Amino acid sequence: MGWSYGAFVAAHWASRNPDRTLGAVLVDGAQLYDWLDEAMEQRIQKLFRRMGWFLPLLRPTA
Repeated sequence: MGWSYGAFVAAHWASRNPDRTLGAVLVDGAQLYDWLDEAMEQRIQKLFRRMGWFLPLLRPTA
């Protein structure tokens, strides 16, 4: 488990030690901008395009 910068450290450690990691709880951590590969970025963009009709309904609720 990691909070803030600890979340970044926990994610880094888990990625370096997958055989010793069952899971990770990352709270309020920032990832570097190059954390996503191109395929992941395209999947996220596709998801937001699909949800485009719904997002204006969520804006008033912040």
